[in-house]
Amino acid sequence: MSSPELVTVGRILGAHGVKGWVKVYSDTEPREQIFRYRPWYLLTASGSSQIELAEGRLQGKGLVARFATITDRESAALLTGSEVAVPASVLPKSSEGTYYWRDL
Repeated sequence: MSSPELVTVGRILGAHGVKGWVKVYSDTEPREQIFRYRPWYLLTASGSSQIELAEGRLQGKGLVARFATITDRESAALLTGSEVAVPASVLPKSSEGTYYWRDL
């Protein structure tokens, strides 16, 4: 089985709180749209891995997310700098005359 074509839609900025939440930067418009795209893959220098997004929300001026398998601050902090990617197939089709950056 081949891997899906992945599109980067954001990145992990750092840990948030003590229960494994992370701060998320989103390239989507509107920014909270990132939580509608599933599954998430985290891209690092050592490769990519799928991770289950348990929940995500607006928090103040930013976004925070919690993953099913991350339950403490130390584990969340290890994700800092990871890019968030989703399969290209879950993104909506671009309308006529508009394009995704990946298409240019």
